[in-house]
Amino acid sequence: MKPAILHVITTIDRGGAENHLLELARAQVKTGHKVTVAYLKGAAEQKENFRSAGVEVIAGGKNFFAQFAKIHKLARSGLYPIVHAHLPQAELACLGIPNHIISRHNTEPFVPGVPNFLSSFIARACTYRSTIISISTAVKDYAKENAMIASHIPISVVYYGINHQDFELHDFDRARWRQQELNCEPEEFVFGTISRLVPQKDLQTLITAFSKISKEVRCKLVIVGDGVQKNELEKLVKSLNLESKVHFLGKRQDIPELLHGIDAFALTSKYEGLGLVLLEALASEVPVIAARNSAIKEIVNDDVALMFETSSVIQLETAMRELINNPAETKQRVSRGKIRVQLNFGVDSMLMGTDKVYSQVLGKN
Repeated sequence: MKPAILHVITTIDRGGAENHLLELARAQVKTGHKVTVAYLKGAAEQKENFRSAGVEVIAGGKNFFAQFAKIHKLARSGLYPIVHAHLPQAELACLGIPNHIISRHNTEPFVPGVPNFLSSFIARACTYRSTIISISTAVKDYAKENAMIASHIPISVVYYGINHQDFELHDFDRARWRQQELNCEPEEFVFGTISRLVPQKDLQTLITAFSKISKEVRCKLVIVGDGVQKNELEKLVKSLNLESKVHFLGKRQDIPELLHGIDAFALTSKYEGLGLVLLEALASEVPVIAARNSAIKEIVNDDVALMFETSSVIQLETAMRELINNPAETKQRVSRGKIRVQLNFGVDSMLMGTDKVYSQVLGKN
């Protein structure tokens, strides 16, 4: 009988780490594990998705002290040989649990808004009695460079994996979907991105570059997601007279359809822990434009995407123009991209890497 797993995560709303955990937990249930997910805050937007995958979902408590007590009580119950924390608040709730696992997902300060030395100290303290999974080499290097992991703590890189079949739409009426959902004419070229509307994602660069391209060809830009910069970005769109060409779609559940409906996907982030949406775009066979930084470079390269220097409007504009004007080369990059994601970023490889870490921890116990 396979050991039961308790995953602890800050939220189960929609996001990269949360989507990753859903895919991981689903695969773990299929291979015979009893899986429980304890979330600490948020609207629990994906609760039913977890439950339909056979995962038990529990709320952690109304405040941090209640969460800490509840998680530690579950860990001491003997029901869960494996306790696996995701994201900073969950790491804090698991602090001190013997031989627990931590997945580090981000290349950013552990505690925003406090001095770096204090943020790093708290991050390092959370690794006490733990084993670390890093979702990319970039995350691993960032954590080490900023002293966010105790020196003796083992750390393994395990990439996100996706179920490629989820992004193969065999009966998708693309033209009809574009007309109904995006109000697009067949000849319009549609750029798109899926992103939280926050400074990290550098959407100002995307909108500014798009404003140049929109003067040359009939095109639209669709931005999926929500966040604190929404009003600021809408003002930028208005100042550039792009209200009829740039559309904010908010949060969406039909991501596979959207990726198949657009003509190009752009990721302009200043940094990413990994960039799950890039995997989804490659699996959907949509052409990709991406900033050349952090873990983005571990997913895509010049063979599979058009890449530009971070925050360079001129280089992004050039990449957008090249993608439109060279369809044959674009098609070749798309084909190579799909092969790359199938070979390197599947659920099986993610599960295998995670199981290897679990086996090491169970060996200690």
